[in-house]
Amino acid sequence: MQALKALNAKNTGNGETTRLSALQQNPTPGDLKSHMYVHNGSWPFKCQICNRGFSKQTNLRNHMYLHSGDRPHECEVCQKRFALACNLRAHLKTHEEPQNEKCLRCSREFPTATGLVTFGCCHDCYHNSHGIPLLRHKN
Repeated sequence: MQALKALNAKNTGNGETTRLSALQQNPTPGDLKSHMYVHNGSWPFKCQICNRGFSKQTNLRNHMYLHSGDRPHECEVCQKRFALACNLRAHLKTHEEPQNEKCLRCSREFPTATGLVTFGCCHDCYHNSHGIPLLRHKN
C-alpha cells in the first residue's frame, strides 16, 4: 500500500513534488500490479506470433486483431468494419450532420472538418487580410 501512496506524488528533482492527474491519484492495487510489468518485463499475456507482452488479456485480444485481420465491429450505416469498438465509435461521427463554421469576414459557411476556417476567417479572407485576424469586440 505504501507503493500506491508513492504513486500519488511525483518528485521533480528539485525538492518539489507535483500531483498526478485525478485518474492517477487513486490507483488501485490492480493498477499498480499492471504497471509493474513495465519495469520487470514479466508480462502475463504474450502474443504467440510476435512475442509482444501485455498486462491485460483484453489488450492482447485487441492486439491479435492486427495479426488475424478480424474486424468484428461493423458500421450499421455503411457496413465498414473495424477491429476495435473505439474506432467504430469515431467512425460513426462521420455519418452525423456536418457542423459548419462561419467566416467572420464574409459570412460564408464551411464544414468544420475541412479546416477551411482558420482564426475565424476562410482561406480567401485570411490571405486577403495578410493574416491579420479580425478583432472581436466585447458586448
